[in-house]
Amino acid sequence: MTPSIKEINFDLEDKNLFQVSDLQLKAEALRNYTLPKLKIIANELISRIDFLYDINYHEHCSTAFSPHFRTSKNQRKEPVKRDYTYCGYSLTGQRKPGKWHGLDKGTGKLPEIAPANLSINLSEEGMLSYFHFNYPSGFTAETYEKFFKFLIDHLAVFNGLFHRSKFSYVFQYIDAIDIEEDLVGKFNNSDYDIILTSRTFEYPISSEQIEELMLSHVLLFPLFHCFIKISLGEQPEIEPYIDAIKSRLQEYDERYGIETTGGVQGVGGEEEDMADILDKASLKIKVAPGLRWQVFARDNWKCVACGRRSEDDIILHTDHILPRSKGGKDELDNYQTLCNICNIGKSNKDSTDLRKR
Repeated sequence: MTPSIKEINFDLEDKNLFQVSDLQLKAEALRNYTLPKLKIIANELISRIDFLYDINYHEHCSTAFSPHFRTSKNQRKEPVKRDYTYCGYSLTGQRKPGKWHGLDKGTGKLPEIAPANLSINLSEEGMLSYFHFNYPSGFTAETYEKFFKFLIDHLAVFNGLFHRSKFSYVFQYIDAIDIEEDLVGKFNNSDYDIILTSRTFEYPISSEQIEELMLSHVLLFPLFHCFIKISLGEQPEIEPYIDAIKSRLQEYDERYGIETTGGVQGVGGEEEDMADILDKASLKIKVAPGLRWQVFARDNWKCVACGRRSEDDIILHTDHILPRSKGGKDELDNYQTLCNICNIGKSNKDSTDLRKR
């Protein structure tokens, strides 16, 4: 049973992971603990996009994860030398030769990837989402004109989506941020990036705040998908997306148990809400810094009860073998790795060391 978004959060242990000096342990934790949670978020997001806009996301798009850890078995046996400073996913166009007929670099050869993505990144600073246009770069002036002119022609609509999504926009290499003035006449600038960013949620990051970031992606998807259509060489239409938002957003709220009225006001955005989150976090029993990752590594990154691993759509938990209520200590030998399913089934009266079964 795949965990729900309500079960996912990132606490101070997740922040401390990015400060760990043991690069091997950090890489294994990102691969087996952090990325699986981000994959659950990404898959749920795509499901919601398909529902709201009644489309097949996978027809032209895919999801990329970073770090991707695409290494051979021999390379995996070698010590990790790279210091990973972030972890995240991106909604992108499919990497497929001959697909993107709307893109021209003046070489006579079609690019393999479209220059737009929607991403969520987790780092030591916290979690944020962003939209980025112009990677890869280096297209002809005529190609840039198609994207920028479409954005200018529908500026009022997109400004409404930016506002409702709580995104700010930045135009790289340009000081004055006036979208219409800045974009007109800049079509031949291959270094001209469009970057839309959310505010950064600092740790602890609650499931409610993750919901807010997901909603911002749902509402910004029309811009992303229209840019995908342009990359395909098709003429995009913004109206069907806006009609879907107007007609189905209330159904979206009811289906996923959230509230989008007035943007996402009141969902992890107000000071009093953040204070509540911090108060709850202070009452939560925490594993000592770094200990969580030592437990997972010792238990080979799998549940000691059922043997499930992260690729089995579970989330790893650390569990007290002897409960605190019975005098159990916060020590490595008193912890075991359980998946979210087995951990729910084990009561605090159960002192079984499942590693010895």
